Amino acid sequence: MRKKLLIAAIAVVAIAAVVAGVLGFSACSQADFTIGIALPMQHDALGKAAETFQSTLTTLLEADGYTVEFDEQNANSDASLYPSIVTNFVNKSYDMIYTLGTDISVAAATATKTIPVLFNAVTDPVTAKLVASNEAPGANVTGVSDLNPIEEQVTLMQRLVGSGSADFTDFKVGVLYTNSEVNSQVQADSVQAECEAKGIECEQYGISDVNGIGGQLTAMKNDGVNIIYIPTDNLLAANATTVNAQNISTQTNLPIVCGEQGMNDACGVATISVDYGTLGEFAAQMAYDILVKGAKPAETPVKFSAQEDLTYSIVENIAEGIGFTIPQAVKDLVK
Repeated sequence: MRKKLLIAAIAVVAIAAVVAGVLGFSACSQADFTIGIALPMQHDALGKAAETFQSTLTTLLEADGYTVEFDEQNANSDASLYPSIVTNFVNKSYDMIYTLGTDISVAAATATKTIPVLFNAVTDPVTAKLVASNEAPGANVTGVSDLNPIEEQVTLMQRLVGSGSADFTDFKVGVLYTNSEVNSQVQADSVQAECEAKGIECEQYGISDVNGIGGQLTAMKNDGVNIIYIPTDNLLAANATTVNAQNISTQTNLPIVCGEQGMNDACGVATISVDYGTLGEFAAQMAYDILVKGAKPAETPVKFSAQEDLTYSIVENIAEGIGFTIPQAVKDLVK
């Protein structure tokens, strides 16, 4: 009887091990810290911020003799999964939850008032009601903003359509964005305000899903738009190649400046943007300070990129594909 019980016990343990392996998590983590990572979709920029966060934090912790385990979950563009992903992290009593993007960060902040929630790629944390203020977040939530250098990007558009002149204002900007994304609306409003302050005409063109891209591109062409701006919009980032294809197929053929380099590489001609790998490194340092040094999220200011952290890029093949010539003054900006 004892032999049968022993065999049964071994079988149960073996099955549990197999199940844990299939589901992608450890049944009983032996790490000093366990962190849940919540991604809203497959997204190059967000993925980069997740990757550098893990590698940088691992290095920081190992230098002090600590170990860390990450549980990365991706909603794959299904917003209905956000609450279940973060609630699962809360139920497992993880030491921290790292979120990328506004809506999934809000879901995490709603799910727990005790576990530190560290967000990244949130343009305006105050407007999203994640923090009381950027200087003093005030609760268990803080993180890194991916606020774009809007002023520099508008100046870049002036140079692109003004044959290199940063003072050119006789043109029209069309802002293409997803109207259900808070991040995107904030950026669309900021670009419009910056354009209007400089005397540049600007109009917003919102879409609700990818099916609206072609129609809005055609509308821009008919409205006399000279250049398109796309913010760090999750839906459009995931469909940047579609934007480029439809820019050509609809014969719109307008130069595009994207808020982020990864998007721009797929559909834009040039950009000045934050670097999401650097943003991941920023978040890792904040996580280390909270987990090891005892820093409190409520007292940890939101981190923003500095001027020296920005990246400059041009995409000659996309420009050639729409028959646009990038001025030499813009090419000279690339570091």
